[in-house]
Amino acid sequence: MIACLPAGARRLEQTSVFTEATLPEPLKRPHAPARGAWQLVQILEGRLRWRLDDPLRLSRSTILTPKTGARAIAPGELHHFELLGPMTLRLEEYVVDGVRR
Repeated sequence: MIACLPAGARRLEQTSVFTEATLPEPLKRPHAPARGAWQLVQILEGRLRWRLDDPLRLSRSTILTPKTGARAIAPGELHHFELLGPMTLRLEEYVVDGVRR
């Protein structure tokens, strides 16, 4: 796993599987998990670029693949996804100690 969820994280929701054709447009623009919510991105096939957009932190990006493992995204972490070709992914939302929004 590229980044880990905090201890005690509990899964709330899981999306259906998205492809390069069905990935929602808002995920391709800067967005962030809600306060208290963590997200986990799992690439099932292909590859996708995850890019940090926070102006107060060093810009960085990571190519996610099934081999790199899942990527945890912290509450409020501004980011977006860039398509790099065919892919499938699933998103999961987690909370810690019942704290959410």
